[in-house]
Amino acid sequence: VEELARRVESSALEQARVVVCAGAGVGSREGWQLVCELADELGGEAVATREACARGFAPADREVGVGARRVSPRLYLACGASGSPQHLAAISGDAEIVAIDEDASAPIFRVAQYGLVGDLHAIVPELLRELRAGKALEAALAGAAADAAVEAARAAAARAKREAAAGIVVAESGGGAEVSEVSEVDDDGETPKPAVTG
Repeated sequence: VEELARRVESSALEQARVVVCAGAGVGSREGWQLVCELADELGGEAVATREACARGFAPADREVGVGARRVSPRLYLACGASGSPQHLAAISGDAEIVAIDEDASAPIFRVAQYGLVGDLHAIVPELLRELRAGKALEAALAGAAADAAVEAARAAAARAKREAAAGIVVAESGGGAEVSEVSEVDDDGETPKPAVTG
């Protein structure tokens, strides 16, 4: 069972379109948890550099690098990862890299398409707040859209009922049926019955 779980986890990581990486700069297991939260919010996977794993900040089975795991995401968000060649070699060249690090001269910024120079412990929580606020807004808009759809359906049903009442009415008689059109509904809401001829 454990082996199966490892294989499933490995497959999920290899297929992840978004990967968030914790480098030594996360500084602690709490920093690693921040990275995990960000990965969850982005619908991705959390990984770590060899240094972060060696220092006990992240589990060893999450290491990405030469001799460890390789990843091929569309988006790679590096948090406190300096960008060592050993680490970068395990990332697909097609990945769009976004880096967060306090050291503006870190090698990661030379390969990143976007970079944020600053304390990840301040930046990541702010990113999480923005992402969660966006999801809350999306949920509220979705709820409003659902309410509007219900109201539109009710209005359409009421309109169809009115049109049916003011539309074609078939009157049956022993010798067959004739069709008359009724242009409007009586004030009492009843449909006038058409005259039927033999």
